[in-house]
Amino acid sequence: MIESVTPALPTGVRVDIVGGDTFVRVRASGRVVSVPGYEGEKYIEIGADGVVRENMSSTTSKLNVNRFGNAEVPDVPGDVSWKQTAGNGTAMWHDHRIHWMSPSTPAVIDAKGTVQHWTLSLVVDGTSHTVAGTLYLQGHRSFAWWFTGLFGVLVAGLLAVRSRKRYYESLTWVAALGTVTGLLQWLSLPSGARITPLMLMFGLGALIAANVAMVLGRRAGNGPQTEWIASSISAGAGAAMLLAAWMSWQQVQSAYVPMIGPLWIARVTVTTLVGTGVVAVVDGVMRAVRVQPVDD
Repeated sequence: MIESVTPALPTGVRVDIVGGDTFVRVRASGRVVSVPGYEGEKYIEIGADGVVRENMSSTTSKLNVNRFGNAEVPDVPGDVSWKQTAGNGTAMWHDHRIHWMSPSTPAVIDAKGTVQHWTLSLVVDGTSHTVAGTLYLQGHRSFAWWFTGLFGVLVAGLLAVRSRKRYYESLTWVAALGTVTGLLQWLSLPSGARITPLMLMFGLGALIAANVAMVLGRRAGNGPQTEWIASSISAGAGAAMLLAAWMSWQQVQSAYVPMIGPLWIARVTVTTLVGTGVVAVVDGVMRAVRVQPVDD
């Protein structure tokens, strides 16, 4: 976390840490901002017009491709090679100065859980500013987050018994929640840090299946064949929800989640996918077996 900026940043410039201990974000409007690299070399610049550029030849740029800095860096740096990375005045980058540089769990140095103190520099309109902060060890989130999945079980189960129309609609909404959350996770991180959008892919599959099941469910009165197909597809939607949750289950209790924004959204999404997915699979299979058409 950032604890001080000396001297204070002028109006129009903000700096913060996002993704737990992962990224530094600088937002500037109408100011010229430059970020020196690990060796003091030119690394990132934000123009007064909001154009953000990164020096792809810098040592910092090459080291930042890996969380632990395991990258080949030439002994003699190349010429400055600028690449535009944004045009909205916002720069965000992975910075080795603010996180623990080892896969092993760090030892804390005091009762607060302090791991290390860190500093980095920003130059705004020619004035140098020192950003200082502290890295704290943060453990796993409470297991109690999993109990939020009971809400999905109760709501989906109740609707499955009392209102088939609303039940199918609820599957669609939950699948949409997984799709949107997965999309936000993928889009909100820099391109070099984007994870495989598994929640997005399986959530989208569940959304498509849930919509088809909802359309067919409204026609279930046409006969057992239609109801059997709708039930089978809804079970498939539930299976896709469970796969989306299974691929992302660590996000429920992890201290940090690969998402820039309220982390509780990802936690609740995963547990809701689990609860609703279980009901969808059980209900779909049981109904499909019960109404399975019999050839004459």
